[in-house]
Amino acid sequence: MRWGYDYLPLPNNSSRRRPSCWLLGCLIAIFPANLIVLWWLRSPPDLLDTFRPLNSIPPVRSDIFAGNSSDPASLDIPGQDERAVVSTLYSESFTSAVLTLGRSLQNAKIAARCILLYIPERLSSQTLCQLSEIGWELRPIERIPLPNGGKGVHPRFRDQYSKLRVWSLDEIGIKSVIYLDGDMLVRQNFDELWGLPFEFAAVSDVYGDSRGFALSFNAGMMFLHTSSSIFSDMLNKIETAEYRRLDAEQGFLNSYFASQVVRLPHTYNANLVIKQRNPFLWGAIEEDMRIVHYTMMKPFISDERSRAIGIWEEELKHWDIVWQNVSSELMTMVGEC
Repeated sequence: MRWGYDYLPLPNNSSRRRPSCWLLGCLIAIFPANLIVLWWLRSPPDLLDTFRPLNSIPPVRSDIFAGNSSDPASLDIPGQDERAVVSTLYSESFTSAVLTLGRSLQNAKIAARCILLYIPERLSSQTLCQLSEIGWELRPIERIPLPNGGKGVHPRFRDQYSKLRVWSLDEIGIKSVIYLDGDMLVRQNFDELWGLPFEFAAVSDVYGDSRGFALSFNAGMMFLHTSSSIFSDMLNKIETAEYRRLDAEQGFLNSYFASQVVRLPHTYNANLVIKQRNPFLWGAIEEDMRIVHYTMMKPFISDERSRAIGIWEEELKHWDIVWQNVSSELMTMVGEC
């Protein structure tokens, strides 16, 4: 019997026509003057679509706490045992991804606990053993059911509301959390984030279609302060809040923190869409990237690896190097797990 939901790729919105395109074409053909009006009313190009490097200022100042170069106590931030990098695992299909993420956290020497939230009946004892050996602190959770019976939610996101449980980790003494989706890879230390004084921070989203570089944030990477009262408040509002249901918990969180979110640089959630949309921008920020988000192709899913050919081959290599290290270690655990 299979547990959980298999990975389902999202539809490619960039190749989908907008229903109004034919109408717009007719109007232009019938009324040539509309061309002038449309040109006058056109939206200005997005600043990131037309990116050009005007300064060489790094995203993190070298004189502010970064990694282990300074004493975090002097910044009045939670101690190492009170902060955690948290991820989730809802099915076996993302196991290799989360194992690789865990090893990349170790390689980057992140000064925090690494906690994995999982649904007990979904994972085998062997998988749990491997996750534990790679460094994850395992915490079973109860799945949060879909609001409104799941109406309008993409099948791929049917478990994603369970992510909201990260706010309840104050129950085990965690004060600050950096949440990372399983399809991410840590490239550099990001301990500077623990000093953020804000309630919630994330990185603006980016799409391959006309939405481009959006004002809304991507919930694959989030900084937050835990609070069981906030978690309870969220549960009370997910049924009635107005948001894009197709985006599940990401849509809800964008609505919940709409006026409060602090937007972090794309280096903390380097979405592969950026490279597809503007390779020049990707190259400009690559040296400073802390976390890469494998949104457009999943290197741990064989059917998707072919998408990397030509554009994301370098990012595929980065993931493979860490995974090969993990898989070699797993071979030595045959008798243990």
